[in-house]
Formats: sequence, C-alpha cells, structure tokens
Amino acid sequence: MPIRVQPPLFNFGFHRYPEWLNEVGEIAKPEPWCENRKVLELYLRVNFEIAKAQSKVYENRERNVAFWRPGHLVNITSDPLWLV
Repeated sequence: MPIRVQPPLFNFGFHRYPEWLNEVGEIAKPEPWCENRKVLELYLRVNFEIAKAQSKVYENRERNVAFWRPGHLVNITSDPLWLV
C-alpha cells in the first residue's frame, strides 16, 4: 500500500479543498492556472515551504491565527495577497 505524504501547507492548517483554492484564485489577479487551478496549488505549496523555511509565516497560537504572503500573488488592483 503506498504511503501518502501530506504537503507541509496542508499539515499547517485546515484547507477546504477545492474551495480554498477557488477562493484564492478568485481574489488573485487572473493567470493561466490550468484545469482545477493545479498550477496555483503547486505555486502555493512551494511558496509556503520557502516562506516557512525563511520564518516568514507568522503564527500566534494564543489567538489561533497565522498568515503569510504567498510570493508575488496580487489582486486585480496589484495589492499583495496575504493568506490567513
């Protein structure tokens, strides 16, 4: 039986898949994310690991909140996105 490894992004927090990915895709500036926004998902996974390694994922366990800036993703007015 194959072992399924959970990516760090999914271990970090609860994600209602695919709803959370669709929400990010709707807010972000339109890009060719491919079918089911697979490119966006891969981008977020890799960027999360980089941000976490660089201590750029901010966590407050007392308030049960965390946020990070997913790379260079912006909205349609070019404001940076932050995922909470």
